[in-house]
Amino acid sequence: MKNFIVVFIVITFLQSTVSSAAKIDHLQACYAKQVKAVGAKFLSLTFSEQTHQLYHSFEPWMTLRKNISGNIWVNATSFTKRDSFIGRTKTYYSNTQLDHDLLLTMGYGDTAVAEITNDDFMDAMVMTARYNPLYLLEYVVRRRISPSTSSTGEFEQYTLTINKTIVTLSIRTSDDLLDHITTTEQHNLYGDLVANYFYRGYKNENALHFPTFVEIVQLGGNVRDTVIISLASYSDTTPTLMIIPKNYHPGEAAVPKPTEISTEHYNAHIHFVNLQPANMKSMIVEFKDFLLLAEAPHTSSNGELIIEEAKKIAPKKPIKYFAFGHFHPHYLGGVRAFVHKHATILCPEGDKEYLKFIVDANRTMEPDSLQLQPRQLLMQEVKDSMTISDDSVTLTIYVIGKKSTHAKDFMVYYFPKEHLLFEDELTWIPETPPIKKASDRQAGLYHAIKDLGINVETIIRSWPITGYKLKSIIPFSEVEESMKVQ
Repeated sequence: MKNFIVVFIVITFLQSTVSSAAKIDHLQACYAKQVKAVGAKFLSLTFSEQTHQLYHSFEPWMTLRKNISGNIWVNATSFTKRDSFIGRTKTYYSNTQLDHDLLLTMGYGDTAVAEITNDDFMDAMVMTARYNPLYLLEYVVRRRISPSTSSTGEFEQYTLTINKTIVTLSIRTSDDLLDHITTTEQHNLYGDLVANYFYRGYKNENALHFPTFVEIVQLGGNVRDTVIISLASYSDTTPTLMIIPKNYHPGEAAVPKPTEISTEHYNAHIHFVNLQPANMKSMIVEFKDFLLLAEAPHTSSNGELIIEEAKKIAPKKPIKYFAFGHFHPHYLGGVRAFVHKHATILCPEGDKEYLKFIVDANRTMEPDSLQLQPRQLLMQEVKDSMTISDDSVTLTIYVIGKKSTHAKDFMVYYFPKEHLLFEDELTWIPETPPIKKASDRQAGLYHAIKDLGINVETIIRSWPITGYKLKSIIPFSEVEESMKVQ
């Protein structure tokens, strides 16, 4: 009987211990360590930040590095940031003030407070987590978020949606400090754009725990930013960096303009599809038994629109090939629609992995046809040139690459029978005289044509089709003339 009683007591104790452990609220414990201790004061931080921004670069994954330094004042209800970076000729400043019902921003080089939307207001809350998670933690706690079913023994996770961004906080169960947050948002080219904010080097200042190093990792590790906190203290006040404009009121985000599409028939086999507001021209080439399509701007939905135009021209012919003149989103953005249609993607040399990254990306937030019905990527790399021909039409695709001075992978499309060349954005001939000296891009195309020894009489450019007071159909003789202008 004694043994039974002892066993019963032990079991009861263990059950009580397990039940007690199960009741630990790691979010509240994290809040107590990383938010509550600030109270009515402000945590004042001096930081340095290194950002790497993707841009209209010469090859995929090249970034512009920017070294930023500044100060932050933050508590549960307010976030203020003042920072700057040194440009080539001067220093550029930026200011941000955020609280529960106000956002004021002044971007680098701006002289007035920016107009903002409700979306901007919500997105700014996520932005604060680049430097310190305090303000975001307050927002999450106030919403009484329950732990996620994806929580593990190492992390207790809490997930919510802020505006159009899914945010997951991962709190370490070992010490109740925020280890990292993960954000997911929709991106036209990269699909579910995931960023991880890792918090390291925690310090304890008067019972407040804060990270001194933040690493932001995006795009599968291809883009990494860092923030280093060098000084920390408490402040009774926060500076007023901007004055609230008269009649301040956040507006609604602009509604995207619907795509306007029209098709021009150059001849019986070559057709050009104009898309606005992308301000771009795509190409459809009709061969005897199949179609080749080239250039699809920005989004999968634009790719689908171009495919629909192709069906109107030749409803019974399959799309055998899709080509993009270079890797920028204006030309590659709609590629997934063509992968879904079993088209072989003609890939400039060196773009294979970048293309695979875009095609393999998840699109759960805004599913496209490829997300809903996956297909294998069919790809053919174009190294120097590729000729596609039948009895009616001949097309040669040339890789001119670095000669373009614009992109390492640049390809152009040449029709020898028509003496026609289609290219993305190298020619800049004004609608009205005088013809100006050739830009580096235009001179690069001119020399590439001469080096190839092809007979070009007409050039058609993909972007832009309106505005800029430029011709989109250009006699090659005018390009030659521009080369003579000093």
